[in-house]
Amino acid sequence: MDIVISDFDNTLFKRNQGVVQRCVDTLQQLNKPVYIVTYRAEDQKDFILNTLAPTGLEIIGIAFAGSRSQDPSTKRLLAEAISKKYYVSLALDDDPEVVVQYKSVGIPAHIWV
Repeated sequence: MDIVISDFDNTLFKRNQGVVQRCVDTLQQLNKPVYIVTYRAEDQKDFILNTLAPTGLEIIGIAFAGSRSQDPSTKRLLAEAISKKYYVSLALDDDPEVVVQYKSVGIPAHIWV
């Protein structure tokens, strides 16, 4: 199955603004399930799912990299694990270091700003 990996904060969602419709529109045009990889803590799962529910995006999973470290290699490791189960056709993240990490393991990635 082809999927897209997306960050949550500053990609799909911005504090004080809500859902980033431009990103949602882009993901809807790709017409692929979305796997969220985020630095948020696991206790934020319901918030993420409830926030994205009205968008109609097919969220097939959420991977939590941990809110304290914010180490880009942690997101890379999660994406690598996801890519063993799914074909990741694209990854979006607002952090250029995360994008570099994704690309280093062959995952097509773009900076989302």
